[in-house]
Amino acid sequence: DEPFDELKLYLDSYEKFEDMSRKELSHTPFLVILHKYLLKWRQHLNRSAKELPKTFKEKNELKKLIREDMDALREHLKSKSDEEESKELDLENFEEAMKAMNTVLIASDYIPSEIQLLLNDSRVTSSESNDTSFWLLVKALKQFVDQNKCLPLRGTIPDMTSESTKYIELQRIYRSKAAEDAESVYNILQTLPRAHTLTVTESEVNLFCKNAHYLRVIRTSRIDTELSGHRLKQIANTIGIADDDTEDDELRYYLLMRLVDKFYSFHNRFPGERNDEVESDVSVLKTYLKEISSDFGSNSVVKDDLIHEICRYGGSQLHSISAFIAGCAAQEVIKILTSQYTPIDNTFVYNGMTSVSKTYKL
Repeated sequence: DEPFDELKLYLDSYEKFEDMSRKELSHTPFLVILHKYLLKWRQHLNRSAKELPKTFKEKNELKKLIREDMDALREHLKSKSDEEESKELDLENFEEAMKAMNTVLIASDYIPSEIQLLLNDSRVTSSESNDTSFWLLVKALKQFVDQNKCLPLRGTIPDMTSESTKYIELQRIYRSKAAEDAESVYNILQTLPRAHTLTVTESEVNLFCKNAHYLRVIRTSRIDTELSGHRLKQIANTIGIADDDTEDDELRYYLLMRLVDKFYSFHNRFPGERNDEVESDVSVLKTYLKEISSDFGSNSVVKDDLIHEICRYGGSQLHSISAFIAGCAAQEVIKILTSQYTPIDNTFVYNGMTSVSKTYKL
């Protein structure tokens, strides 16, 4: 929507599509195609200079312009006398342009909600000095966003049908702008309190800026908070107001697992562990569920089938399920040790019968 200077020069350097040769036309990067038809869309429909198509209808209007010109360009080049050039023109790059609309046509001043929360965090907005390099970088990022009304450029572009020289030049332009943005953040960083006591290298700033769209801070609750009666009440009430009996079965199983823990604390065994006591254990779990519902004033919707299933299971440890859960746990440990990717926040429930997993912030 607002190409920076060097990118605008690159986009404007392309001549009209009808004046291109077959090879030039079929090897034009889809970013150029989208830009030119975006300008045409604004002109045809009297849109403002920076407007992007947002709705399904508007994106279809843009696609229609591209498709109409694709047919016209094929007809125009078909008139060539050369036998080779009279063949059907392959416009894979035009198809790429239409497929990329949802991911590419995003306003340059768009800030993801998670990043906005981070920029508005009290550790960033307060005048107090920050005690970690991460929060110092976020503070510098906020100043950059305030000045430029956008996040630093990532500097990466997707693969696309194009001549190598054109693609490499486009890649260089994006990397150059990303390096310029990262340098701006680094310069801002040097003016902040504690910048000299907390050493942050330029390579760290580059990495931070490259991932500025994906930053997350996970603040998990304490385990005793999850186990408190207050949280259990919220869980029970959440289940109680569910409209569909099949909705959130994983949350119902979580509640049942809490009841299983209660059962174990009283009987020193899992419900259904003994075949001759399955039915009686079902009755006990139903009693526990009624007690919870009564205590919290909730009509917890937990079907009898689920209670029977948790007792039939009898605290078994299936190899395949254990391996899956162990793999999930190992993955989370790696995330925390490397500070990469987003950890689960904070309770993970896996339903082995339906192969469905869900995460709940409890």
